[in-house]
Parts: sequence; structure tokens; C-alpha cells
Amino acid sequence: MKTGVLYRFFICVFLCATLVACAKSERQSLGTVVSVYDGDTITVLTTRKEQLKIRFYGIDAPELRQAYGAVAKKALSNLLFQKEVSAEIIVPKDKYGRVVAKIFVGDTCINEEMVRLGFAWSYQDTTKSTPDFEILQNEARAKKKGLWADGKPVSPWQYRQLEEEKRILKRIKDREKKEKEFQVIEK
Repeated sequence: MKTGVLYRFFICVFLCATLVACAKSERQSLGTVVSVYDGDTITVLTTRKEQLKIRFYGIDAPELRQAYGAVAKKALSNLLFQKEVSAEIIVPKDKYGRVVAKIFVGDTCINEEMVRLGFAWSYQDTTKSTPDFEILQNEARAKKKGLWADGKPVSPWQYRQLEEEKRILKRIKDREKKEKEFQVIEK
């Protein structure tokens, strides 16, 4: 029980420190990247030996099961796996419990680099993107870099919507099938 209270205390202290840093919008050293989940999410082992899941601010990379999803993950791994990173934290904790940030290796903003290389989209929502990301995306598209080599790439948000629609249709078909089976049993 004491360890749970102590753990919560340290998490609160960390989040408060993060909020202060975020308010100043300064870059802070985070630690070493120990895991790359996909093209826009990583796990960092902090200097305090805590694992911190981070979602990249302003970009959206293809989902893993989507075209270019595995390629985007590999590109991100090549850029920062097992490297020391710093961050400009934008949101201390999103609805999934992740920190949302701009990630840097040295002076290179990896968020921008993923868009520049054509492995991520700039968010269309202006509250989640920057003009720099949009310029980089337009340049990558014009040069047919990464996913832009595909004539009509599907954005991650469109892909997620299509997948959700497929799941809903499958549930409806499964329910109809069960209802027909039940009607046969009643006869």
C-alpha cells in the first residue's frame, strides 16, 4: 500500500514539473528511447528509470496495419532508437495517458523530420499542427517521398474511420446472423 502512495506522489511531482516546463515551453532532457511503438509514439526511459510513453505532437503517422505503417515505424526507429532525446512538452497527459511533445535528438526535431521524410502527415486540425509541418508535408508530397510515392495515400484518420465502419458492419452482420439462427431454432 505504501509503495502505491509513494508511486502516485512521484507521478504527481513529475506531472507538476512537466506542467511548469510546458508553461515555459522549454526543451528538457528526457532520457533514452527504449521502444518505438509506431511512427508517432515512443517510450523513453527517463533518468529516474521511469518509462514514459510519448505521442508526437502535430503529426499523425500511418497505423501499423496500414500501408507504410511498418515503414514509418522503422524510419522512426532509425532516427532515435536507443538515443538520448529531449522534448518540448505540449500536453502533459492526453486521454490515453501519454505525454504529447515535440521530440529532439540534438537540435533535430524528429516530428518535423518524420513529415519531411514523408512518413507522417501534418495534422489537419490547426490546433494540433504548425505551419512548418504543413510546409514540410507539401515539400515531401511534391518530391513523392515516403508514403507520398503512393498516388493516393490514405491518411491515418481516414484509415481509422474506415476500420471503425468495418467493425460496426461486422457486428451488425453477426447480430443478423444470430437472429436468423434463432428464428430457425424457434420454428
